Amino acid sequence: MAGQSGFFNYTMTLVPIANAVIFWSVAPFFTFILSWFFLGEKAKKSYILIFAIALTGIVIAKPLQDGYMLGNMVTLGVGAIYAAMITYLRHEGKTETGNDIAWSLLFAELIMSPSVFVVGTRDITGMIRYESLGMSLPVMLWAAGLGLISMGFAYFGISIVLKSINANIYSLIDIIVSPTVATMWGFLIFNEVPALSMLYGGVMLLGAGVWLTRDMSRGDPDRPAHVCHSQCVH
Repeated sequence: MAGQSGFFNYTMTLVPIANAVIFWSVAPFFTFILSWFFLGEKAKKSYILIFAIALTGIVIAKPLQDGYMLGNMVTLGVGAIYAAMITYLRHEGKTETGNDIAWSLLFAELIMSPSVFVVGTRDITGMIRYESLGMSLPVMLWAAGLGLISMGFAYFGISIVLKSINANIYSLIDIIVSPTVATMWGFLIFNEVPALSMLYGGVMLLGAGVWLTRDMSRGDPDRPAHVCHSQCVH
């Protein structure tokens, strides 16, 4: 968690939001491998096809065209770290009845705490003007949002979800939803206008999302059929 959140936030200083979330969306590829190797959860053929469509959308988006090579490479590494985190949280969801995410976040906080001395606190009491919103917002608002929402609430929700769905499905949902929502907020708040290729890639991601939703609604064909015992009413 410390590695994923720390490096991902670092990429935000190197590339626009749309680039970061789209290039990070290769995470399901790593999840397919890790969840199969460590959890025995094989990806269905339809999931691989859905990922291929989503990956095509990422290629169409051309995240490398603007020269953000360093940021994109760091984001690729974050995708691998994120996949490992999702795989482990799924392992905990399958093997533990409780939820110890609070302890995980505490240790992540302790691991990241030296960064305050390395990077510095900067002007956390300052204000930043956002012309697209027509107002100034305090820096502390973003710091609190990253800590409470992006890490606290998000990871707590992820740990709950991974108790009921496998890592492959979750990673696909994430790859489809995150780039679309993040690009929208990047435009509304930071006035980051995505290139036309980014929009085309986003359409491909949404299409993959529609397919995944339909596939999930049909249930798992590999699940054993219900066996009716003597108490069943016919």
